[in-house]
Amino acid sequence: MRIRPLHKFEDERGFLFEAFRAIDHDVKMAYIVSTKAGYGRDIDRWHVHHNKEETFIAICGIMKLAVRELDGNIAVFDLDWSDPVAVTVERGEGHSLYNASNERAAVLVLCDNYYDPGDEGRERADDIWLMAK
Repeated sequence: MRIRPLHKFEDERGFLFEAFRAIDHDVKMAYIVSTKAGYGRDIDRWHVHHNKEETFIAICGIMKLAVRELDGNIAVFDLDWSDPVAVTVERGEGHSLYNASNERAAVLVLCDNYYDPGDEGRERADDIWLMAK
């Protein structure tokens, strides 16, 4: 897993941040995940890819990202659009998204490989968010 602070430019109108630079990533695909408050993606299991890295960046609200690293350690991040970071989940690491806020949240996901249904691994973990606290 890699964590990278993102360049944020702020003035009286608001702010913008650079989601990625071509020199930082070999991005082949991007998608957006949006969930209502209290929902998530694969919140009862680890989602695992063996042929794709994914980089998660909040674009609206706050989403929690749990990552099971290759050594089994679990890290949890608040992906907050107002404090932008990019968290890259590497091949073989499990991940799960959960919107613990009271509003809709969304993340941009940058991928270094295309969608492949054969690379969509899910490993059961009913207590994922208990383990991640």
